[in-house]
Amino acid sequence: MRITFLLPTIGHPRHRKRIRALRRLGADTTVLAFSREGHLRDDETPGLQVLGEIAHEEVWRRSTTLLRALPVVREAARRSDVLYAFGQDQLALARLAVAGLRPAPRLAVEIGDLHPQLVGESPAAAVGRGFERLLLRGNVLLVSTSPGFVEKYYQDRLGMRDLPSLVIENKVDPDVTPKPLARAREARGPIRIGWFGMLRCERSWQLLRRVAREGDGRFQVVLRGVPTDRLADIPERVRDEPHIRYEGSYSVPDDLPEMYGDVDLCWMVHHDTQRPYESWRWARSNRLYQAGWYGTPMVGQVGKDDSTVLAEHGLGMTLDVADLERSAEAFRAIDREDVLRWRRRFAAVPESQFALSHEHESLLSLLGKPAEAFRAPADLAFEPA
Repeated sequence: MRITFLLPTIGHPRHRKRIRALRRLGADTTVLAFSREGHLRDDETPGLQVLGEIAHEEVWRRSTTLLRALPVVREAARRSDVLYAFGQDQLALARLAVAGLRPAPRLAVEIGDLHPQLVGESPAAAVGRGFERLLLRGNVLLVSTSPGFVEKYYQDRLGMRDLPSLVIENKVDPDVTPKPLARAREARGPIRIGWFGMLRCERSWQLLRRVAREGDGRFQVVLRGVPTDRLADIPERVRDEPHIRYEGSYSVPDDLPEMYGDVDLCWMVHHDTQRPYESWRWARSNRLYQAGWYGTPMVGQVGKDDSTVLAEHGLGMTLDVADLERSAEAFRAIDREDVLRWRRRFAAVPESQFALSHEHESLLSLLGKPAEAFRAPADLAFEPA
C-alpha cells in the first residue's frame, strides 16, 4: 500500500510513531512536511520532503504556503493509495490535491488536538465546524488519539455519528520504549512528585509550590521538560524553593526509565481556563501512558478524560486544582502506604492499557478497504452547530 503523509510540522513524536509503525507493517510511505520556525528537525524519517515554512498563528500567510505546495501534493496523490493528513489544515490541502483525480486516493485525517476556535460558541466557530464537516464527508477515515474527541466533538458537537473512525491513543511503543528499571519500594523518605512535559499550568505550579513549602521536606517536586507560556521563568522560580528542582529537558524514550523510576507520583494535572467548551478535558496526556508503562502512580485532574483511567483502576488520586485549598488538604492526607497501595494496583492492569498492541494493524486494514467502505451515507443528517 502506498501512503503519502501530510505533516503540518517536522519532528512531532506522534507523527514519527505512526509513520514508523505503518512502514514496519509493509506500507510504502512518502512524507511531505511543512517546517515551522523554532520547531524540531527530523533526521529519522526516510524520504522526508519539506514543502515550505508555515507561519505561527498567521492564517493568510499559512494558506499561501499551503496553496504553493499544492502541485507537489497533487503529484504525490497520483501515485498514492492513501493520503494521510495530520490535522484539519492538511486535510483541506489533501482535498484540493485529489479534486478531479480518477481514481482518487482514499483520505484519512488524524486529530490529536482540537483548536479552541472550533469548539466555541461564536459565529466564527460555527462556520469553522461547518467547513470541517465538508472536509470530512465522503471517503474520509478519522483517526483520533482520544475517545473523547470522537464522542464529545465529532459525534455530539458536529452530529457526525456515522463518521468512520478509529481511536489510537498516545500509548508507548513497546518495541522502542525501554523497559522499567528495577527499583526499591521505599518505606520512608520524602514522597517525590514528577511533573514532566510541557510545563504551562500556573495552577499546578501554585499547588506544587504550596505542597512543597508546607510539607517542609515531606514532599519533593522534580520538574523536567519545556517551561512555556506563563511558566517560562520556571528555572528562576525554583531558585527560592528548597524542595523543588528543575532538571531541564529530556529525550523520549531514552530518559523515561530514569525519570519515572526516580519519582513516586507523576503529576498529570492540567487546568486550562483559556479553552472554550473545555476541549482540554477530552485529551489524554502522554504522561498517562508513560507513567502507566513504568508503574508510577499518578495525580490527575478531576473531570479530565485520562483521570477516568486512574479512577477505574485505582492507580493514584484525582483532585481539582481549581480549588487550591481542598487540593492541598488532599495532599496533606496521603502517605507512603497510599503510594505503595497504588503501585500494587498496576499488577492487575493489562499492558495494553498503556502500550500499543494491534492498533496499527487495524489502521492498515481500514486504509486498505475500498473507498466506498469509508463513505458516509449521502443523506446523513447533521445536527446544527
